[in-house]
Amino acid sequence: MPTPSFFLTLGVLTIPVKSEAAARDKTIGFRNLHSKCGALMNSQSFCATCQEGVPKDQQVKGYPLGRDQFVKIDPQQIEALDVENTKAMEIKAFVPMKDVDAVYLGKSNFLHPVDQPAAKAFELLRRAMAKRDRAAIVQYIESSREKLGLVRVYDHCLMLHEMFYQDEVRTAETKVKAVTVAPQELELAVKLVKAVEGKFEIGGYTDTRRAQIEQIVAAQLEGQPAPVIQAPVKPLMAADLMAALAASVEQIESAKKPPAKAKPANKPPKSGDDKSDARAAA
Repeated sequence: MPTPSFFLTLGVLTIPVKSEAAARDKTIGFRNLHSKCGALMNSQSFCATCQEGVPKDQQVKGYPLGRDQFVKIDPQQIEALDVENTKAMEIKAFVPMKDVDAVYLGKSNFLHPVDQPAAKAFELLRRAMAKRDRAAIVQYIESSREKLGLVRVYDHCLMLHEMFYQDEVRTAETKVKAVTVAPQELELAVKLVKAVEGKFEIGGYTDTRRAQIEQIVAAQLEGQPAPVIQAPVKPLMAADLMAALAASVEQIESAKKPPAKAKPANKPPKSGDDKSDARAAA
C-alpha cells in the first residue's frame, strides 16, 4: 500500500488518503545577485549586535513579547513538546458549509483514496456528505502542529481546507468615525453594484503583472530589447461622491452596450442604366 498522507477517521472507520495541493502560488520570487559577477547572495546567521556569525549550536528560540522583546527558550524544551505525527485526521463534526465563515479557511488540498481497497469507504463517505450537503470539521497533526481543517465534497474527490483557530483571526477595528449615508447616495451605489454583477468565472481573471515580468524575462533570454510595458493608471479621487457614482454607472452601462451598426451608404447608379440616367437628367 502506498504511504498515506493521512488516515481519515470517523468512529472506527479509518480511510487512508493522500493529499495533493489543489492550487499552487505562481507569484514570482526574486533572489538577490551580485551585480558584478551574477553570483547568488547567501543569507548568514549574523548577529548585528555582536557583529559576528553565530553557529546553530549557539542559537536559542525567542518567544516574542513585544517589539524587540523576547523570552529565551532552549530548543530542546520545544522539541520535548512536539507531538508525534500520527497522520490521524479525526472528523469532529459534519456542518453546513454555509455556516463556515470564509475568514477561517486557508490553503486547499485534494484528498484521494490512497489505493483501491480504500476507494469503497472513501466513496461512501463522499456520497453521504454530498447527499446531506455537509462538510467535515477535522483535526490532525502536521509539521508538529495540531491543525484544524474543513473537508468538503469537490467533484469526484474531497477537498481539505486548512483552517485558522478562532484566536488566530483578528478582530476588525474601525479606524474612522460613523458617517451618514443619504438615501439617494445608497440608491446610486446599489445601481453601481448591479451594473457590475455577473456570474463568477475564474478563467476571466489573469495575473497581468506576472505575465509582464515573464515577457521581460523571455526577451532577456532571447537577447531582445525589453518590451515597453505601460504602467497602470493611478486612480483619481473624485471630490463629488454623487457625481463619481453617477459617472461610474454611466461608464459601465455604456461599455456594455453593443456598438451601433453603421448605416449602409447610398449606392451610386450603375453606368448604362437607362432609368437612372433619365432620373439624373430630369
